[in-house]
Amino acid sequence: GAIGCLLGGFIADTFGGPMGPEWPVIAGILAGIKLPTALYMTIIGSVLATIVVYWVGFAFGEVGAREIFTVERYERWQRVFLRNRRVTMVLAALTPVPYVTCCLIAGIFKMKLWEYFVFTILPRILRIVTAAYIALLLKGAL
Repeated sequence: GAIGCLLGGFIADTFGGPMGPEWPVIAGILAGIKLPTALYMTIIGSVLATIVVYWVGFAFGEVGAREIFTVERYERWQRVFLRNRRVTMVLAALTPVPYVTCCLIAGIFKMKLWEYFVFTILPRILRIVTAAYIALLLKGAL
């Protein structure tokens, strides 16, 4: 039910993988859950996961990244990410690009929180809403 949509959105955007957060909302709608409930619960799960992954990167990622990579490589990647951060995060939120990895990187490189919300969470919500609309169209066709 609705809790499944919330957990599905959270799991999809915490662990990544081949399934994005659109699948819980589609499954919920096709299973008969009302659109607002399926949509809101999936969005809440996705947003919570997105915040958790960012904070994991923010709190622990820099230490780990500096252990694995040389200082020069870390700083070069940081410059590249910060220069392209907005486009990177919008593309990650809307496409099959590894979203969870990009959220983790945003936390590691300390992307400003307001930018993170605007360029990550809002496009992700757009993706989920679009999937819900497509599910409604499919449900009408079944």
